[in-house]
Amino acid sequence: MKKTAVLASAVVAALSLASCRKEETFIRAPGLVEGKVVTIRTQAVGVLDAWTAAEGLRLVSGQEIGRLNQDKILNALEEVALTEKEVSNQEARLKPKLVSLRANVDYLKGQVERVERLVKESAAASDELDRANLRFLEAEAGLFEAQKALAALGIQKDKLAVKRRALDLQLKDTVLISPVDGPVLDTYVTVGETLLPGAVLADVLDERSLYIGVFLEEKELGRLKRGGRADILIDGRSGPPLRGTIFFFGRQAEFSPKYILSEKEREALLYEVRVTPENPGEVLKIGMPVTVVFRPE
Repeated sequence: MKKTAVLASAVVAALSLASCRKEETFIRAPGLVEGKVVTIRTQAVGVLDAWTAAEGLRLVSGQEIGRLNQDKILNALEEVALTEKEVSNQEARLKPKLVSLRANVDYLKGQVERVERLVKESAAASDELDRANLRFLEAEAGLFEAQKALAALGIQKDKLAVKRRALDLQLKDTVLISPVDGPVLDTYVTVGETLLPGAVLADVLDERSLYIGVFLEEKELGRLKRGGRADILIDGRSGPPLRGTIFFFGRQAEFSPKYILSEKEREALLYEVRVTPENPGEVLKIGMPVTVVFRPE
C-alpha cells in the first residue's frame, strides 16, 4: 500500500513537471507598438475647394481626400482643345492641296523636258523653254511653302501635346490622395484656404508599417525563426488575441532594452525581435504597450 502511494506521488510529480515544461515552451515578452506616421503635403498652389479627411477617419491608399480649385487649369485645357481642333482643320485643308501641287509640279516638269527636246530639234523657240521653266519653278515654290506650312502645323501639334500633358499633371496635383491605409491623426487645413506647394495637410498612421518590438535573451532566439507565429495580447481587450508573424531579428546586442518593461534580469544581453500584426485595424496604436507570446515549434 505504501509502495502504491509512493508510485502515485511520483506519477503526479512527473505530470506536474511535464506540465511546467510545456508551459515553459511559451516565450512571453512585453513590447511596444511602433509604426510610421505619413505627412500628406500639397504638390500645387491653389484654393482648397474640398476636404474630407477628418481626424479619426480611416483612409484607404489612393482615396481622394480633397481637391484644389481647378478652374484655371480646366480653362487652359479647353483653349488647348480648341487650338488642336483648329490645327486639325488646317491640316485637313492643306493635305489635299499638297496632292494637287505635287501633281502640278510633276506635270510642269514633264512640260519642261518636252520643250527642251523641241528646242534641241529646233521645233520650239528658247523663250518658250524659259516660260516653261518659270512655271515649273513657281509650282515648286508653291509646293515648298505648302510643305513648310504642314510641317509648322505638326510642330504646333507637338507643342500643344506637351502643353496638354503639363496641364494634365497640374490637374492631377490638384487632387489630394491618401498614400497609405490608416486613420487620420491630425488635420491642419480647412476649406477655402490658399495653399502653397509643400503645405502640410494631415498626418496619417500607416497601418502597414505597424509592428511590435520586443527584446529577448539570446537563448530564447534560438527557439524562434523568421515567419514564426506569435500572439499579441492587449490590456483590457477581450476576445482572442491578435495574431502576428516574426519578420526581423536584431543583429546587435542591447545591454539596456529600448522598452524598460521587461521582467527579466536587466543585466542580460537582449536582442530585438519585431512582429508584424495581422489585421491590426484600429486596435493597435503607436506607443501602446502589449504582451507578445511566442509559441516555438
